[in-house]
Amino acid sequence: MTTNNWNQRMNHAQADLADAGLQTAWEIFQAETTQVGQEENIIRDIVSRLVASGRISDKQVNFLRVLLGKIEQRVQRAQQRAQEAASAAPVPTGRIRIQGEVLTVKTQDSRFGPQVKMLIRHADGWKAWGTVPAAIDPQRGDIVALTASIAPSQDDPKFGFYSRPTGAEILRRAADAAPAAPAPAAPQAARGDELHPNLGLTEAQAIEKFWGDLNRWPVEADGHNFTQDQIRKVAVHIAQTGDCLWHAQTVALGWDRANCHCAACTRKGAAA
Repeated sequence: MTTNNWNQRMNHAQADLADAGLQTAWEIFQAETTQVGQEENIIRDIVSRLVASGRISDKQVNFLRVLLGKIEQRVQRAQQRAQEAASAAPVPTGRIRIQGEVLTVKTQDSRFGPQVKMLIRHADGWKAWGTVPAAIDPQRGDIVALTASIAPSQDDPKFGFYSRPTGAEILRRAADAAPAAPAPAAPQAARGDELHPNLGLTEAQAIEKFWGDLNRWPVEADGHNFTQDQIRKVAVHIAQTGDCLWHAQTVALGWDRANCHCAACTRKGAAA
């Protein structure tokens, strides 16, 4: 492959991503840094395939959007942790009553055998690491309290170690603080064959959920060869309305309803 051909493929790939609003994916592909996460690695693989083949599927485009969203959330979490660390108070010293949220519970080997440790974050932001007392069985997210001797780490004044804990108690379980799950929506009344209730899905979620059914259409639906764009339109229509597959393809693609075989359209045609 000549340099000109390769440059053309690179330019076409960049233009395709820009048209899809995925310029950030191209920037990640072009970045020279090796300090990347799993999401960046997958993005680089997808974009490299685009450059090599000159093609990218709608499913890959949607997946790139999901990956970029995860990267943005990861950056936001890192910024939030940095802000919390900057605003945290120094670890106190002495024997005190410690109350806070359990961030981590972990079993470690020691010269005395396996020991269960936990990391507690105080309301003032400082964190303390120590042995879990036998009187409690904490889980991540629980609010616990105990009396212990505590001292800051030599490397971080906002991180400390507690020892000889007594009077431990779990003040609140994480599960008790979690909001109750909303009641499931009532199913819609049947209006035709293969009814799907209104799930209120996003476009990407709709395609993911109905992909299996829709991919059978090119061989099952009267010989029609549906494009990826048509599949997307029909999938979103099903998710938003709960229409059956036949009715969804008729309405979403602007076809003649006289050709729709669903029960609702058949009844309407007979009444006319």
